[in-house]
Amino acid sequence: MSSHQDPTQILELRIDSSSVRHHDESLNEHDSICLLKAPLHEFLRYSREEMSKWLIDLAHDICDPANLRGSLLVWEELSQDWVPVAPTEPLTASVYRYQLPPGIFVDLSKLSRPEARFVVGTCAVESVIQRDGACWVTGCLDPIKATQICPKRIGDDIGQQILRTFANLDPLPGLSICDEIFCLALTSVMDFWFREYRLGFRHVSQDAYECHVFARDFDDTLYTLRGQYPKSYTPSAPCELPQLLHGHRAAPAQRQPQSPSRPPPGLFRWHYLQCVINQFAHEDYKSLAHIHLPGPSLQMEQMAEDREGMEDSDNDLTDDEFELPLTVSDLGADLGHLLYIKEGEEGVVGSPWGLAT
Repeated sequence: MSSHQDPTQILELRIDSSSVRHHDESLNEHDSICLLKAPLHEFLRYSREEMSKWLIDLAHDICDPANLRGSLLVWEELSQDWVPVAPTEPLTASVYRYQLPPGIFVDLSKLSRPEARFVVGTCAVESVIQRDGACWVTGCLDPIKATQICPKRIGDDIGQQILRTFANLDPLPGLSICDEIFCLALTSVMDFWFREYRLGFRHVSQDAYECHVFARDFDDTLYTLRGQYPKSYTPSAPCELPQLLHGHRAAPAQRQPQSPSRPPPGLFRWHYLQCVINQFAHEDYKSLAHIHLPGPSLQMEQMAEDREGMEDSDNDLTDDEFELPLTVSDLGADLGHLLYIKEGEEGVVGSPWGLAT
């Protein structure tokens, strides 16, 4: 095993519990809350050329996404002290701490669980397909589908709050979480990974994003533009090797380049944060009271639909319908999501996006 993949080299991101509003009283005895934790080499997979700037951005997004008032510190063994982190420094196997100015208290960003289907209304589907015309990742013209960036279950109010906090936009009155600004066109494979928080878009320029694959089987599986392959996959000819998805550039099609309904980078910023949290969040963070967004209601769908009929109407579901898996592989991946325990309304209390109240 190479040294840069040593699983004992751990990176942690923490925040002082005294800076967090509404944290559990049981944490009072601790001086910090662990937010993210994993082997260093896993974080390096995503920081890439951004180095420490990547972690600084994620620390802001978790702790203070609207105002960015904190700073990132790292524990230095030599001086036995916390020292500021520069964006151009390489990430190290260290304990990092997000420090807020005295007297500033925040609510941590809430967690959104992956689910089987981000339901998109028929009208939005037609508008998104007409606006984009092709998959943002592969450029494929057909078949494509409308994928929701934020799940419908979080509701209109939280969707608008995400726009304000992560995109710095003031949404129009009555904006719905199902409107096309919350959607993009993807192929079925990309749609599945995107809504499972296995595919995230890291914004790199005005109209370009870098695809990052968040998967616990990353080292054993090839995630490509054509689908998922075992690491041992050998094509019959070198030219047939599918292009790897991780690091691939994604961009909206230019059918309607100035469309006001195109999703802003801030929505992908929120979705990317959920990918990171889903992959690296520590139990300290995940177990905080009221930290989860509203979850899906208890649903048991009768799986008696004919598969061909489902494929024909794949993108014609109404807002109140639930899409069943369409393939054997989808069935295996989605079966665990067909049963849910309903969360209470506790997920929407307080100021969920770190806005001062």
